[in-house]
Amino acid sequence: MRLNEALRLEGERVSLVPYRSQHVKTYHAWMQDAALLAATASERLSLEEEYENCASWHADEGKCTFIVLHRDASGGLMVGDVNLFLNDAEDAACAEIEVMVAVSSARRAGVAREALTLLQAWAAGALGVRRYVAKIGVNNAPSLALFKRLGYAFVSTSAAFQEVRDCAVCCCLRPCRALNNGRVICSRTRTSCG
Repeated sequence: MRLNEALRLEGERVSLVPYRSQHVKTYHAWMQDAALLAATASERLSLEEEYENCASWHADEGKCTFIVLHRDASGGLMVGDVNLFLNDAEDAACAEIEVMVAVSSARRAGVAREALTLLQAWAAGALGVRRYVAKIGVNNAPSLALFKRLGYAFVSTSAAFQEVRDCAVCCCLRPCRALNNGRVICSRTRTSCG
């Protein structure tokens, strides 16, 4: 998505940066792991195919991918990605959302939660998204628990794909605040719906 090509979303633990060619080798290495492939319902791609995907996602206005950087003393370690798919032809305010924390040492540290809330807050303000759908493998207990903690509710199960479909209506997201340097700050993304 060209809209996020110069954008950096900043949280307390993570920064989200656009998926670019310099990220492809690390991302490709992650996606050689059979467990990650299974957890993300992904197919193994060649390095060349991954570079092609990176380029095509940049040009596709219906797909938005950010690399998740876990902030540390070095400025940020690449630990995963977070994606948004504007693929509901009947509801332009609905988007599919997903997150992957590929680096095991960054799991269970609030990284995925913060990445999702940053992306949701940005998408609500920039794209008008008000409803998010997460499709999660039925055996992916950590992701099912994460989305439940974020307020997503069970909608259905797909026997064919072995996925649970959860949905959240996010009326409670504050828009992010843009800064002059192209960065966007989303400190507290949830407020009361009252």
